Order: sequence, then C-alpha cells, then structure tokens
Amino acid sequence: HSLSAVVMGNSGGGRPALNTLWVWVNFGIGAFLLRQLVTAAVQSRAVVAVMVALALCLSTHAYFQYFVSQPAFQTAYKANPEKFLQEGGYSTDKNSMERKHLEDRLFSREPLSTFSLTNSLAGFLVPWLVIAAGIGLGEINRAGNRRVLVAAGLAALFMAGCLLLTKSRTAILAAGLGGFLLVLYGRRGGLKISWKIPAIAAGLLVLIGLGVVVAGGLDAEVLSEAPKTLLYRFQYWRSSAAMIADHPLLGVGPGRFQSFFARYKLPEASETVSDPHNFLLEIWATAGTPALLALLAMLTAFAMELWRRS
Repeated sequence: HSLSAVVMGNSGGGRPALNTLWVWVNFGIGAFLLRQLVTAAVQSRAVVAVMVALALCLSTHAYFQYFVSQPAFQTAYKANPEKFLQEGGYSTDKNSMERKHLEDRLFSREPLSTFSLTNSLAGFLVPWLVIAAGIGLGEINRAGNRRVLVAAGLAALFMAGCLLLTKSRTAILAAGLGGFLLVLYGRRGGLKISWKIPAIAAGLLVLIGLGVVVAGGLDAEVLSEAPKTLLYRFQYWRSSAAMIADHPLLGVGPGRFQSFFARYKLPEASETVSDPHNFLLEIWATAGTPALLALLAMLTAFAMELWRRS
C-alpha cells in the first residue's frame, strides 16, 4: 500500500496519495501503541468505556438533529429558499440539478451527527452497540454487577434506536449478525439461556422499532430502495474492475480512486464516487494485487488465530 502511494503519487496528483499514506501509517502506529500501552484488564475496560460513551454522545447528537435541528432548518429553508440559495452561492433555477441535489440533502431525515454520511455514523455505531450488548451478556454470565448490566443494556438500546434512524440496511444486518454471534458464542455454557432475557430484549427492540416508525425513521422506502442501491453498487464495481484491469500491479494510488473513476464511469452511473463501496475492491483498485493478497492473508491469519483460541 505504501509502495503504491509513493510510486503512483509521483505520476501526478500526489497530494491525495500522500495524505492517505499517512492516514494508514497513523493507523499502524495507533495499533502498535495500543498493544504496548493497554496491557491490563482495567485499562482495556477503560478504553471500551470511553468508546461506548463516545458512541452514546454521537447518538445523542443524531437524535437532536433528527427531532430538533433538521426540522427547524427545513422550515427556515421553506420560508425563503431563494434567499438561502443566493447566500450559499447555489443556483436559484428550480430545474437545476445543483438545486435538486442540495434539496435532496436538506430534506433527508437521516441523521449525520458529526459525519458526512449517515452510513458512516451507522458504521461507527454497530461495533460499539454489539460490544455494549456483549458487556451486558458478560454480566449475566457472571451474575455480576446489576448496575453495569442495566447501563450496558440501556446503552445498546439507545444506539440501536439511532441505528434504525440512519436506515442503513447493511449496518442493521451487521448488528443483527453480531447479536446472533453473541448469543451463539458469548455464553460460557453455550446456548443455555433463560427465556426471559431474549424475550425482554426482543420486546424492547420491537418497542424501539415501533417508536422509530412512528417518528418517521423507518418506512417502506427502506426496503423498496434496496434493489436500486444494489444496482448502483454493481455499476461502481464494474467500473472498478475495468480500473483494476488497467492497473493490476500497484493500482491507481491510495486516495486517487475518484479522480480515475471518471474515466471508467458507466454512462448510466448516477455519480462520481470517491470509493467503490467495497473495501476489497478499493484496496485492489488503489494499491494493487499484492496489497489485496496481503490483506487477505492477514484476515485469514486473524480468523485462524480466533478459531485456535476458541
């Protein structure tokens, strides 16, 4: 990956490649420091507690956006759209695509919190939602601290409600898979679990789901738009395949996917995306085949180590 950034970055447009290179280097440094500095159980618990608290803060921000700030902003826009567009430097032509895209973003109900995309918020929440649920399950295993159990359960439910508001289908499926794996492997005694726990959890999730539906966070469009979204993905992936075929060894360079995508974009594609919405294809297209093989080898080794420990 680093070799691709250095080599391909020198062929023009090196700033995105250099920025992305240092982002990856920082990830490596961060992982190394965590391994060296977080060595005791109490330190691990502290890190997890801080991250769950951060996820709760972002969820609170998202709820505020959904119920307070976004409706107020939309009302202000409707009152005088021309003034808003002129002050923002946007086209006031009612038929312009620029105005249409802006209004689509303005009147979208999905919360963003501090992210640029609602899917990014959903992607951040999912692991900490599953971890909060895992903490609660751990307390049930040990018959441990009831306050920790209640806090973990409330945190998981609070994040679950926010996750439903994002309407991120993939993130919701990932959270469901994580919950299934928790039930399957998270108990010391296997699947021996009182019927009361899953019944209460299921009831609370149903109530949250009904609340989100009443609030307008979930509707039939969530399912009806799924095939269209998948079609868009296939368009991105076809273009990415053509890009990979032309740059198989080192890719086009990290951070440079969008600038090259315009050359391979299908005529029917809706937009020029910054990534192919698939992490394997992104690595392959931007860093080349050796980087992809190294990533697959690392993931395989990680899975084998987890299997060995289990």
